[in-house]
Amino acid sequence: MSVDAYEDLIAPLEARMIRTITRLVRDPDDAADTMQVVLASVWENLERIKRHPNPPAYIMRMCVSKAYDTLRRNTRKRALEISIEEVLHADGAKPGETHGGDCPEGQEELAQGVMAAIARLPSQQGQAVLLRLVNECSFQEIAETLNCAEATAYSHYSKGKARLREMFTKNPSRKEKAK
Repeated sequence: MSVDAYEDLIAPLEARMIRTITRLVRDPDDAADTMQVVLASVWENLERIKRHPNPPAYIMRMCVSKAYDTLRRNTRKRALEISIEEVLHADGAKPGETHGGDCPEGQEELAQGVMAAIARLPSQQGQAVLLRLVNECSFQEIAETLNCAEATAYSHYSKGKARLREMFTKNPSRKEKAK
């Protein structure tokens, strides 16, 4: 961004921008990241902003919009963490208990471990699990996405969830027990 554009558009609003973003996002680190996204967006849309009848209002609207994007992303991330806990602890173990050291300890590591496990699932099972747990899709929506019957979508989800549970517990699958 040129110095003139910064001084004309951003400098007079900067404190108000970060204050607005921080109030919406609530986390200072997320607010700083969101502010950087807004500044990059201002740079990308500089000509459009300059032509706007009220550039400060346009920029503030960008701040609010990007803050809501951050909130949605964080909400999905928290929902995934909760869903992951449900998948891993559906066998009766209490959240926070590990399964013989097989379960990653940190939430971020846990999410990465589960995402890697989901990637190892057969394609339709992995997609069904992600659609159900992350996007909170109904089985009808999953069926439409996977181009299958609703009962089949439920089956893909159930089998995928069961395989994930097996991957993160000490209990070997029936196939492994038979060997």
